[in-house]
Amino acid sequence: MPRTSDAFDDHAAPQQLGDFPARSPAMARAVGLARRAARTAMPLLIEGEPGSGKETLARAVHAAGERRARAFVCVDCARCGDKLADRFADGGGPGRGGATFYLAEAGQLSAAAQLQLVGLLEPRAAPSPAAGGRGAASRQPSPAVRLIAATSRPLIDLVRDGRFREDLYYRLAVTPITVPPLRERREDLMEIAGALVASLADDAGCPAPRIGEDAAAWLTGHAWPGNVAQLAWILRQALSRCAGDLITTAHLIEAAATSGRDRAPGPAGTVDDDGGADASPDGFALLNAHGDVRRLADIEAGVIRFALKHYDGHMSEISRRLGIGRSTLYRKLRDLGLDADAAVR
Repeated sequence: MPRTSDAFDDHAAPQQLGDFPARSPAMARAVGLARRAARTAMPLLIEGEPGSGKETLARAVHAAGERRARAFVCVDCARCGDKLADRFADGGGPGRGGATFYLAEAGQLSAAAQLQLVGLLEPRAAPSPAAGGRGAASRQPSPAVRLIAATSRPLIDLVRDGRFREDLYYRLAVTPITVPPLRERREDLMEIAGALVASLADDAGCPAPRIGEDAAAWLTGHAWPGNVAQLAWILRQALSRCAGDLITTAHLIEAAATSGRDRAPGPAGTVDDDGGADASPDGFALLNAHGDVRRLADIEAGVIRFALKHYDGHMSEISRRLGIGRSTLYRKLRDLGLDADAAVR
């Protein structure tokens, strides 16, 4: 699976703040703060997990502000080294005066780059109109660029660890916004998924398939450690496997199994040995599309179907791993309408 990023799907991402699905209270708060931030040119700090959509939100803030006609310049703070100041000269280059600079992973700025930013954000002296322009000075912020800093780890934690300048933190965190992870905005998930499928299908020049009820349960029942970026990738893969007008659970399972992640998304509410969300590529969910716990029989059926695929139909291995006898396994396969004889190894 490609490296998770916040620009999860440029052609499918919301372009305006009003386009963000925000039924969840956490996302509604983030969008509300973003609307207020768009009315100013003050620095903005956006925090959130990788793939949650920080850059997408930053672009929407830029599009809603007075600098919308100016450039939106992305800076990879992990790679800019000590030359950050050069990027801001005259707004980033010819024709970029008044640009908005998006600082991706600002917590990875070098000590020298942090010092350069402090200097950039220092109020500057300007002639005071009250003094008739005779050299008197007032303190005004520089209008050259607007800074939107983003980070996957809270900057205040880095300040406490001594890895980020406290004075710079307070200059950047004028308006702090936290983008919630996808698992904390399940009310928005199916709206996001529907918009992604429609956009991906349009991009592919084909009719947009529906997301089946079982597939919706699969989607809403997962923890999504890769957030919206991972959801977009899974749906793109599922769309490529869908020959009809319906995306099914099978399409999603196949997409997750080939995601290239050591631990693909697993059912919500389960915990691994390290205390994190279980992310085995099982393709069965604990919750249905309405957020209720699924029937035990349905969950068991999902486990058996996955085990058949995972162990390539080796019945002895499957029965051993599931902790049931072969005769019980055969009976359950028949009850599920699966061809037990074809699976024998």
